[in-house]
Amino acid sequence: MKTPFVQLLGIALVWLAMLPAAHALPREAVVPGGLALVHLGEATQAPEAWFQGKRVAVLRDHQGWIALVGLCISHGLGFLFY
Repeated sequence: MKTPFVQLLGIALVWLAMLPAAHALPREAVVPGGLALVHLGEATQAPEAWFQGKRVAVLRDHQGWIALVGLCISHGLGFLFY
């Protein structure tokens, strides 16, 4: 049986390992099957963002609000209209 100290140490290490990932945005890849990061600017509350009739995730960053827009792989290359 593990001692409470070992259990607590394990929990703390797992928590610390997840900490840097919690603040990192994914890397932008504006290609079919990729991800577009759309900067929405500053606001006191989270704005709503939509892409092709579907709501997208909005996160707060040190630069303001950012929408994470997943790009379908079937879109192909070219321009997309919001």
